[in-house]
Amino acid sequence: MRLPLWILLTCVVYPGALHAGSLDITGDIWARYESNISNSDASRDRIATGVVGGRIGVQTAGVWSRDWRWHLGLSAEGESVVRFSDLSRMDVGIRAGVERKFGLGWRAPRLLVDMRSIGRISGEWDSSGIGLSPSLALTWQGGERWGISVQYSPQWFFARGVLFDSTAQTAGFSTWFDLFPTTRLQVRYQFRTGDIVSYATPPRPDLVAISEVQENTLVFGSPRVRYRFDADTHAIEVGVVQRLDDRYSLNAAYRLEITQGKGKEYENHVFEFGARVEL
Repeated sequence: MRLPLWILLTCVVYPGALHAGSLDITGDIWARYESNISNSDASRDRIATGVVGGRIGVQTAGVWSRDWRWHLGLSAEGESVVRFSDLSRMDVGIRAGVERKFGLGWRAPRLLVDMRSIGRISGEWDSSGIGLSPSLALTWQGGERWGISVQYSPQWFFARGVLFDSTAQTAGFSTWFDLFPTTRLQVRYQFRTGDIVSYATPPRPDLVAISEVQENTLVFGSPRVRYRFDADTHAIEVGVVQRLDDRYSLNAAYRLEITQGKGKEYENHVFEFGARVEL
């Protein structure tokens, strides 16, 4: 994969800019419950299930001036869906970006520009493919115990099958507050607009009328049809991160997702528990 142009230019203009520090290695594991993994507005078609997953990431970073930093990382992430193995997936990704700090001290706002690309292998062969998602985030730590961040990211996924080819845009707001020195409360809101895939039992002429692509599937063990159409999703999440020491932490979160589009609406309740190790 070719390096982004801005990295190559940096190597030429600032010969010492890419002098990296040590490697940071992180590992995550999690278990998640979803009440509506089928993305269905009909109660008879809603499927609840559990998901277990893990991720390992390696990142290095450097400084080329007082206000500029860069970072480069690799990651591998996988999820296994209980009872429905065709929904399981494995992602391998690369991430590169720069951070600009506006001012001195820990209160100074920071602008983060990222480019992330993934390769995905999925149990549903036609949902395997390549994803690209640049992002922009502005973070401000307003006090010793709290801070806020706003984010925006367009996303493209180029799948083997036309059904899972998708484009979307996400924008969000998050804040955190340290209840105790080792306990952090996090609240996030995210808005997503773009393509979604819904699994429903035919006949559904209402979905046929609004969908761009329809395909048959047995992913849930019985005949269903996958429909792709545009929709908006509002998600709000409340979570707690508990640090055990300098390396280990636990986290728990609840997220409510409400999806609306072309006269359709459905909810998904998500509960997640996880752990992280930093080496």
